[in-house]
Amino acid sequence: MLGKKQTPASASRRVHPQQRANVFSYHASRSNSSIQRERKVEDTAQAVTSNKFDGRKWLGYAPTIVTSFVILVCLFYVSTLNGPVRLQVAGSSSKSQVSAHLDGYVPEVDKVFFDSVYNKSKLLINTTKIESDIEEKYPELGNVAVVLPLIGRRPIVQINPSKPVLLLETNHEDFVLDSHGRAISRASDVDSSLTDSLPVLHDDSGVSLQQGRYALSSSTVKFIEDVHRQLKDKGYKLQNMTLPAGSGGQMYLRLRDVAYYVKFDLEGDSRAQAGTFIATRIKLDNDGVAPKEYIDVRVPGKVYYK
Repeated sequence: MLGKKQTPASASRRVHPQQRANVFSYHASRSNSSIQRERKVEDTAQAVTSNKFDGRKWLGYAPTIVTSFVILVCLFYVSTLNGPVRLQVAGSSSKSQVSAHLDGYVPEVDKVFFDSVYNKSKLLINTTKIESDIEEKYPELGNVAVVLPLIGRRPIVQINPSKPVLLLETNHEDFVLDSHGRAISRASDVDSSLTDSLPVLHDDSGVSLQQGRYALSSSTVKFIEDVHRQLKDKGYKLQNMTLPAGSGGQMYLRLRDVAYYVKFDLEGDSRAQAGTFIATRIKLDNDGVAPKEYIDVRVPGKVYYK
């Protein structure tokens, strides 16, 4: 029977999945430990490179370093002090006798100032002690003030010389006193033109006195000054004033034209006592009475004479 010719089945081809070829990788084949070792070597190499001195880099800092060093040296230099000290007279004392011989005090004050090595530094100096030491050793210089320059190195010592107001005669030595009653100098060290112009007070107490020490209180000095000035203004010529031994605050005053002396109380009112004496003297002269020993004005409102 003729039929359609059967087509033979086409042979089918089996396709197997293609297998990948094994690819060799250097990084994949290394172990973790070897990788860590290599990283450590790289880090070490970088550290060595970073720590290596770079002259060009530091050269850029050279101006700053030099400037900082110069500034430090300058600051240290201006913070130190060097002599000799400069003495300056303050106020209206520029015409005093001390001022006339000011240069002679510079070497001595300089020794006191730089007695301690700490006084060569503005940061360590003790100005209070220096002022006290100078005033104690040279009382005639009066009040002392140390001034440190901001930029310079030469210190300034400002002085306000004490004004001589009284000549005190003792059984041992004579001294010139200031208004505070301090012995600012020996009478032998002062020009006679000055001592001759001062009121004279003789001390019979026998107390030994040293330069720089206080002989009288400031109130006693003021009392004596007031009495001396009032009597001098009235034309009386004073011979001397005396602090008698064991006087208990008394002062005896002698005039040149009479034989008697006047008793004053140093604790009382100087003006009132001086005024009482002046009035009594006028009355006695008018009455023709001349006391042979003294006039006593120590008791307020009363007068005794002998």
